[in-house]
Amino acid sequence: MVLFLSPLASNAVNKGRKNKVPSKKQSTSISVNKSIDPPFNYSKFLKEWKKSYISQKEMMLFIFQYANSGMLRRRKVPKYVDFRNYLIDSNLFQLNVLENIRSIGQNEMMRKSLMEYVQKVIHRNQNPKECRNIDVIVYDPQPICGFGCQIHHIAYCLTTALGEGKPLVVKPSRWHEFNSIFDLIMPLSETCRYDMINTHQLRVKSIDVTYDYQVKEFLPQAFPDNIRKQIEEFHTDPFLWWIGQIIMYILRLKPHILKRLKPIEFTSPIVG
Repeated sequence: MVLFLSPLASNAVNKGRKNKVPSKKQSTSISVNKSIDPPFNYSKFLKEWKKSYISQKEMMLFIFQYANSGMLRRRKVPKYVDFRNYLIDSNLFQLNVLENIRSIGQNEMMRKSLMEYVQKVIHRNQNPKECRNIDVIVYDPQPICGFGCQIHHIAYCLTTALGEGKPLVVKPSRWHEFNSIFDLIMPLSETCRYDMINTHQLRVKSIDVTYDYQVKEFLPQAFPDNIRKQIEEFHTDPFLWWIGQIIMYILRLKPHILKRLKPIEFTSPIVG
């Protein structure tokens, strides 16, 4: 990714690290017999945590699929004891414990610092000071699928634009029953608009996601490799976190849409 290959990237995210290198004067005052604890390795911890979590989850799914209420019951055990449900409850408890452990064993300062930095980089890429006589990526949304599908298309286009270091300009085409998808979400740029292409001599490179786009290096699961180590200090799947940042920037809903949204209280597990 072009914008993430500059020295600014490593400098900005490293602001989250508070480990100070002791001066020579400080180091000479340390006793030879005094041990110094090594810094906590968040990345290594999360990798081991992921193994335990997946193993526990696989066990629970196995019980769900192959066990039934009576197959694990012994004669001396009261009839009201259901081993299957007991094992399920036990596994759910262990998964909850693992989730709590993960929240402790991750570099929260790094997460906040990197998230803030990535959002600033996206905003900077999307909002050049002068949108004139520059290269832009253009996408024209088509009513070929629903809202979630369209957001995925825009996310791919934005990822490509970031990778090439060009603003993404989305044409405000009519989309289903809306004048454009920007009836729902905020504009992706405050300085570059589609109607400026001719008036501001913008050099256009169009993306048609309904066909096989030729730039393969930005297809999922691509992400800036030079921030991998920072992501691994608080997340077990770097690409998942990265695409989440892209979606978060896109899904800045219009104020009137936010007012109409109401929280849904689920009373049972929901899939999908």
